[in-house]
Amino acid sequence: MLKNSNGSALISVLLMAIILNLVFMAVYMAVSRTQKMTGKNRVTTSALTIAEAGKERLYGEIAHKIFTPTPGAKVTAYTNTPLGNGFFSVSVQSNMAIDRIWVESIGKVNSLQSKIECIASIQPEINFNFPVGIGAAIVANGDVDLLGNIIIDGRDHDTNGVVIGPGGFGVSTCDQLSTGGSSSVGGKGIAPGKKGAEPGTYEENLPEDTRFDSPEAFLGLPPGALDKYKTNNPQIPINGIVYVTASDYDLKHLGNSYGILIVHNVFGNANLKLNTGEFKGLIIVDQMNKINGNATIKGAVVTLRKASSTFGNGNAEILYSSMILNNLGKYCPNVNRIVREESWKEVPN
Repeated sequence: MLKNSNGSALISVLLMAIILNLVFMAVYMAVSRTQKMTGKNRVTTSALTIAEAGKERLYGEIAHKIFTPTPGAKVTAYTNTPLGNGFFSVSVQSNMAIDRIWVESIGKVNSLQSKIECIASIQPEINFNFPVGIGAAIVANGDVDLLGNIIIDGRDHDTNGVVIGPGGFGVSTCDQLSTGGSSSVGGKGIAPGKKGAEPGTYEENLPEDTRFDSPEAFLGLPPGALDKYKTNNPQIPINGIVYVTASDYDLKHLGNSYGILIVHNVFGNANLKLNTGEFKGLIIVDQMNKINGNATIKGAVVTLRKASSTFGNGNAEILYSSMILNNLGKYCPNVNRIVREESWKEVPN
C-alpha cells in the first residue's frame, strides 16, 4: 500500500508540473504576442504623428509664404524628410486661385507607414474690404490745395501708368479743391489740361463719412488690425504695409516702393512730405504736407484729417489705378496667410 501511495503522489506531482508548465507557456505566449502588438501599434502611432508633423510644416510654410502651391497642379513639397525616428513625404494640390488645397502626407517608421489626407482653405491674414470704393486719385476729408506743376489724373491707369479707361475723379473731397501754379486735374475720361481742374474731373463738399475716422476704418478693418505694422523707422524702399506713427514723416526718396503706406498718430495730425521716386499702392495720411519733387504715385492717396492738405511744389503725378487698388494683397508681401483645415482623415494602408 505504501508503494502505491508513493507512486500516486509522484504521478500527481508530475501532472501538476506539466499543467503549470503549460500555463506558464500560455502566459508567456500571450505576453509576447501583446508586446509585439503593442510595439507595432506604437510604431504605427509614431508614423501617424510624423505624417501629421509633415502636414503642419506645410501649413506653416504656406502661411509665412515660404512655400506657395502651384495653381491647378499637384506638386511634391517634401520627400523622405527626416523627423525623429522616421521620415515624412508631403504632396499638395491647389485650385487655380490658390485658396483651397488638397494635402497628402505620409509618415514612415521602419517598414510601417501612416497616410493622412486633408483639405484646407488659404486666406490672407488681412482682407481689404473698402466700405466705399476708392473712386478718385485723391480722396480727402479736408481741403485739397494743389501747387506747382503737379498732375492729378483720375482716369484709370495700368501698373505702367498707361491710361486704360475713364476711371474716376481726380479729386474727391468733403471740403474744397483749390489749384495754383500750373497744377492740373483730370478724371472721368477727361485728360488733365495745361492748368487747373477740368469741369467734371472732381467733386467737392461731400457729406461727412466715418471711414475717415482711422486707417483701419477706411480699409474696413477692426481697430488694432494694423498694429503689427507700426514703426517710426521703415525700411526704404517700402515693400508692403508700413504704418508710421511719427507726427512728421519726411520721405525724401521713395525708390521703387509699393504696398500701403500709412502715416497716422493718435492725435490725427501726422504729416507726410514726399520727394522723388515711385509708389504703387495706397497712401493713407492724416495730412499731406507737400510733394516737392518728381514723385509718381500709382493707385490713390487718402487724407483723413479735417484740414487742408497740400499737394505740389514739384512735378509729381498721382495716377489713379484700379488695377493696383483691387489687388493690394499682391503688393503687400508682409501680410501672411491663414491656413484653415476643413477636413482630415487617416487612409488605411
